[in-house]
Amino acid sequence: EDGIRDLVRSRGLGDVYKRQAYIFSNWAGINTFIGGAKAGALLGLLFSLGFDLIMYATSNITTLNGVFLDVLIQTIMWAISAAFVGWWLGRSA
Repeated sequence: EDGIRDLVRSRGLGDVYKRQAYIFSNWAGINTFIGGAKAGALLGLLFSLGFDLIMYATSNITTLNGVFLDVLIQTIMWAISAAFVGWWLGRSA
């Protein structure tokens, strides 16, 4: 332990999809491909816009065009992954 790193390690993307599935099924009632895609797109837009605008405002790493391109790509990626989570949840309903 050097005071910088946490002792608890991430277990990878599997945990992310499990949490997403739990939220979709228990809190939002999402169990369709389209429902998952819409929810994922909204979450992806909000998370990536917040993150990228903070990075843009506090560093010289990217341009405003780069921010908007990354937000677009992240929104699409979130929508696709969430669509499959919604579809999967609908299979067992």
